[in-house]
Amino acid sequence: MPPPPSSRMPGRERPFRCFIDPDAPEFTAAGNIPERIRELCRKTGQEVPDTEGQIVCCIDESLALKYHCALDEIRSCTGKDFRKIYIVGGGTQSAMLCRMTADVCGMPVSAGPVEATVYGNMAMQLIAEKEMKSVPEFRAMIAAAEMPAQYEPECHAEWQEAYGRFLKICRG
Repeated sequence: MPPPPSSRMPGRERPFRCFIDPDAPEFTAAGNIPERIRELCRKTGQEVPDTEGQIVCCIDESLALKYHCALDEIRSCTGKDFRKIYIVGGGTQSAMLCRMTADVCGMPVSAGPVEATVYGNMAMQLIAEKEMKSVPEFRAMIAAAEMPAQYEPECHAEWQEAYGRFLKICRG
């Protein structure tokens, strides 16, 4: 069976080759992250990524799988179910990561705006200066100016086996 189209580098990389826990202490300090990824893959008995594309796939797939973990934790803590994931900030610039997140979580992803932090800061300043009345008013202004990208899940079933493997790797 060919790999799901949303879970690979365009036409080049095989998906689900290896995973890392993005929150692992090995990735706290700056410097030579690709070699640390390779070392963690060796240590956990996984296929070791050789190329830049394989490393990018490992990172993006692992981040999307970690988002699934966070979603499960939030559901468990709140007892609530959710219908959509909203991604804001720099992560929205990776369409691949957004597609993977929709696939692994099995729900739509709305991505944007990229400059969410700046907008939040600007909103608070405008409200404090009485230039705007409320956060909802500011949100409406941003929504009218920027359309978030939408991603629908396409390959949810293919990600479930990968999610099980990811959890085993992260939990050691």
